[in-house]
Amino acid sequence: MVVDDAVLAGELPGDFRSAYADVNGTRLHYVAGGRGEPLVLLPGWPVT
Repeated sequence: MVVDDAVLAGELPGDFRSAYADVNGTRLHYVAGGRGEPLVLLPGWPVT
C-alpha cells in the first residue's frame, strides 16, 4: 500500500500540511505545522 505524503502529514496532530518549494531549480518537499519555536531537520548533515 502506497501512502501519499499529504495523507501522512494530515494524520499528524497539530494541523500539519505537506508542500513543495522550488528553490534554485531544485524541488524540495517539506511538512509544516504545529506550534512553538521552528525546528529544521537536515537529514545527512553534516556528513553528506
